[in-house]
Amino acid sequence: MPSFWGLMFLHQGELYMLSTSTEYGDLLIGRSTDGGKTFSPAEPTGWGGMPPHLYVTRRGEVIASYGYRECDMGVRVRISRDNGNTWSEEFILRGDGLDWDLGYPTTTENARGELVTVYYMKDKNSRFENRICYTVWTLE
Repeated sequence: MPSFWGLMFLHQGELYMLSTSTEYGDLLIGRSTDGGKTFSPAEPTGWGGMPPHLYVTRRGEVIASYGYRECDMGVRVRISRDNGNTWSEEFILRGDGLDWDLGYPTTTENARGELVTVYYMKDKNSRFENRICYTVWTLE
């Protein structure tokens, strides 16, 4: 049973939700084709992290960003170019978190078409205190 539901969004007539199966479990995706009256059973994506955030770029790619709270802790993303049916391999935006207390990423697009992912984490420069960080990146 999903415990942390991510942001819902409407894309090409379908409503999407991404969630985690348990507090630190696998990510699940659910879809609705009737405006949210009903949803498909939440399907495992095969990858883990929390909490998830979904964003659709101007070109139509779906970006899933999430905190990764295991070895090489940080923030990771995956990209779907077919409306969330399949996903790319994982891209590591940051892998230098000092502990598990990180994440809650949000991705958006700036005026230049670059993607900007904002999150919180501790790193070697933060003197062991959480801080708000961001990464600017592009799709290739």
